[in-house]
Amino acid sequence: MVGTIPVQKHFLKQPVAVGLTMTTTTETAKTNIALPDDFVVDKDARYTGTVTSYSKWRGFGHIELDQKGIIPGDSIFIHWQNIQTEDRYPRLYKDLKVEFGMMIWMEQQGWKKVKSVKAKSVTLPGGAMVNVQDEMDAKKELARTPVPLFKQDSLTKRCHTAPREAFKGSAGSL
Repeated sequence: MVGTIPVQKHFLKQPVAVGLTMTTTTETAKTNIALPDDFVVDKDARYTGTVTSYSKWRGFGHIELDQKGIIPGDSIFIHWQNIQTEDRYPRLYKDLKVEFGMMIWMEQQGWKKVKSVKAKSVTLPGGAMVNVQDEMDAKKELARTPVPLFKQDSLTKRCHTAPREAFKGSAGSL
């Protein structure tokens, strides 16, 4: 087999259907099914669904539709730019109920352009803005006392890094 690339099986999570071929992905095992050329969406319609995954660091996730059979796979891609919010960093969290519209999205997959669906104008049910930053920040546990990262030697006035044991059990442990 000249010209083939060996596949490292430990990187493969789950096969995902893309058009008529099967590929693999290391994402959250969501399907990205290519749509037929004659597929259309109602640009003014609003749909409801539940967030199944969202990566705040990557800025994207997936929403499972409540109304089944509207799109293949019943799961839709969401990007942070399509979240209607006043938060500094738009984000969603798992099991959050949302309302959204749909739009056709053309993406490049290899040499081909593939037609898929993407969520737009994501809000809370009823059209309220998705402002979850204060709620998420309240859940964080804040450190009570700061732990010095360096200690100063009183004789030589040099700074030494504190040993890792000094951080164990403290409020700001690494």
